[in-house]
Amino acid sequence: MRKGNRSTRGSRISGAPTSLWIQVSSLVFLSIFALALAFIAYVSVHSGTHKALPVVSGNQAGMNASVQDRVAAGANPGANPGANPGARPGGATGATANNGPVQKILTHVDGSVVVRASTGSCQVPGVVEFSGDSGRSWIPSETATASGPTRILGILAENRSQVLMVALDADCQPRLYSTVNLGGTWTGPSPAEATWYLDPSDPELINTPLGPQTPGCESTSVSAAGARALALCSDGSLELSPDSGASWTRLTQPSATLAVGLSDTGFILAQPGGETCAGLSLTTLDATGDVVDTGCAAINGATTSLDAANLALSRTGDSILIWSDNRLTTSLDGGTSWF
Repeated sequence: MRKGNRSTRGSRISGAPTSLWIQVSSLVFLSIFALALAFIAYVSVHSGTHKALPVVSGNQAGMNASVQDRVAAGANPGANPGANPGARPGGATGATANNGPVQKILTHVDGSVVVRASTGSCQVPGVVEFSGDSGRSWIPSETATASGPTRILGILAENRSQVLMVALDADCQPRLYSTVNLGGTWTGPSPAEATWYLDPSDPELINTPLGPQTPGCESTSVSAAGARALALCSDGSLELSPDSGASWTRLTQPSATLAVGLSDTGFILAQPGGETCAGLSLTTLDATGDVVDTGCAAINGATTSLDAANLALSRTGDSILIWSDNRLTTSLDGGTSWF
């Protein structure tokens, strides 16, 4: 009995260090594992790839993560009906001057964020989409129609925290809507009397900050930045106002303009390419009134004709986007190359 008791005590004593060693080893392993997880989290956050922490400038307070974060991060590559990165240049030399209201709107918010809209009608609401990667992918603003807008008349992009939309309401009356989070939520409607837009009931009238004005032609679109505005007439001519619509001047060049968009130096214009340009000939009308040749844009996959009413373009810095039909043609070097 004593030998057995001594043997039992001896085994317990000899097993104690083994048990202690296992416990210490477990603690060390758990500590190393925890440090590894912390390091991975740190690298993920500071590399800017963490989905909950996109790198976004501007006011972030109260922004809708499901839209704002995805736009800022350039997410949702599958919702991209306009991009065509693999196409090769084609011709659009048969394009003719505009003869009806535009059906597409495209404008830069900044160097990477872009907003576009299919205008729709009073019976079928238009669609607004935002891109956070210069047009490579698009996220529809599903809340845009919640406030009641139908046909979209214009998009006024001040910055990421202030994008305005002029649209008809359910009674087909022009109203103003706004978003501070890139389409996450919208407020409105509010009065649109002091806002630029083409009067859909009378194409010879343009609403301006001074009220309805007559540019001197039947217009298909109006593009405005501050007090300066450029009206595109149905015959492809242009009317320029430098004073909020108080006066208008017919421009002698360029002629046969198909579309007008905003640029950070004024306006960017598209005309038929002709014999020397298998696509669209682009020019810029700067703040001084000078017309500057911006090069030739090859329209990917275009046929010999181009529906000018379904053509929109925009420029900021060296980024130029052209939206024609369901194709988006892009230049990131000021028009030198296109994809």
